Amino acid sequence: MFDQLHLRISSSELDFSKVVNDFNELDYLSDRYGGFWTSTYNPQFGCEWLHSRKVHKPFADSYNGYIFKVDKDTKIFNISTSHDEQVFENEFDNDCNKLSKLYDAIHVAGDYIRYLRKNRYNTRFLFWTCECTWWFNVDKLTLIKKLEGNEIKELANKDINIL
Repeated sequence: MFDQLHLRISSSELDFSKVVNDFNELDYLSDRYGGFWTSTYNPQFGCEWLHSRKVHKPFADSYNGYIFKVDKDTKIFNISTSHDEQVFENEFDNDCNKLSKLYDAIHVAGDYIRYLRKNRYNTRFLFWTCECTWWFNVDKLTLIKKLEGNEIKELANKDINIL
């Protein structure tokens, strides 16, 4: 897996000891609870999450970014097709707590998210807004660089056409 970018309001310190190890999705329309979130880092534009309307671009400088290297032995459950999603449903009952016993993270591909949204399929991932990874085991991440707010704002102002 490629380097990952985590964005956080600059007034909030990054502290892995505060990561909750209970992974819940209260319902398909709500935010997920627990774990740690990243999106694949791209040095040209940051990451999909930065451009997914979750960050109000005029205030992007109020975020810090943390770029992580992913350990080579990391086990990630990738969802990029309806078949992958069916495996998640059948083998893990759509339960990330069960998944976390065998995998370090779940990654949902941006192309798959856009496909679901465009076609309005009834899926648990319909309201995920972009490519992202939900980490269950943060020990597989090594911080390699911190980006300050002005760097995040510069990336946020790049014009990309993927979402």
